[in-house]
Amino acid sequence: MSGYSKDAPCPFLINASCSIHAIRPISCRQFNVFNRKCDEGEDPYYTRRDDVLTPIQEYTDRAFYIMLPFYGITDETDKAHVIKNNLIHSQVRILQLLNWKELAVKMDASASENR
Repeated sequence: MSGYSKDAPCPFLINASCSIHAIRPISCRQFNVFNRKCDEGEDPYYTRRDDVLTPIQEYTDRAFYIMLPFYGITDETDKAHVIKNNLIHSQVRILQLLNWKELAVKMDASASENR
């Protein structure tokens, strides 16, 4: 998204609500803060553990596994290596620059396969 700046709020917030909640990325799912907004420079994962959702590792790994092709990692051995060695953070991208329509299509396809 053009016009994004480092200190700006998430561009997917519309009227203080997440406009992509149904397809929000794992980073958003994993780091929900429930009680109050973060102080400047605060990382609530470390400062307010009771406020931050900690997902079950197996579910997080499955979610990452499904999403890895979106990051260009399609080989099964490579995907297993990324998950086993917790390398997902090396695949971080600026959320505002992602192709959200493509992501939604891949998530729908994955959900259909798992039914």
